[in-house]
Amino acid sequence: MLRPKADAAWHLHELTRDAGLAAFVLFSSATATLGGAGQGGYTAANAFLDALAQHRGALGLPGLSLAWGLWEQSGGMAGSLDQATLRRMRHAGVLPLSRRTAWRSWTPRSPAPGARCCPSGWTWPRCAARPPSPRCCVR
Repeated sequence: MLRPKADAAWHLHELTRDAGLAAFVLFSSATATLGGAGQGGYTAANAFLDALAQHRGALGLPGLSLAWGLWEQSGGMAGSLDQATLRRMRHAGVLPLSRRTAWRSWTPRSPAPGARCCPSGWTWPRCAARPPSPRCCVR
């Protein structure tokens, strides 16, 4: 998972570096912030996307990494999670987002170069007991 995702993002960065883009949006995962049991390659790949957005910002280029949290759906990656994993996530304060809530959680705007946003569902009392995650914004 790490190499294909990181290579693709890096190639897009190189190919568009001088293109004068208004936005460069990467879809990452909250696992880069929260970690994920048994998901080392996936976590590293998404951390790379977050770092690439920051790198672009340092170069004065647009870059936004959306580190999506868990979506409430029966298909895709979320659909393959077992009940034990979902219970562990709920216990940690992570709640699934409905499609409607997920898409409303991010509206296009002009973020600061290198910005990172983590649209996710949270149970704040549980999250407050965990160490803070840097630069993670939630609506």
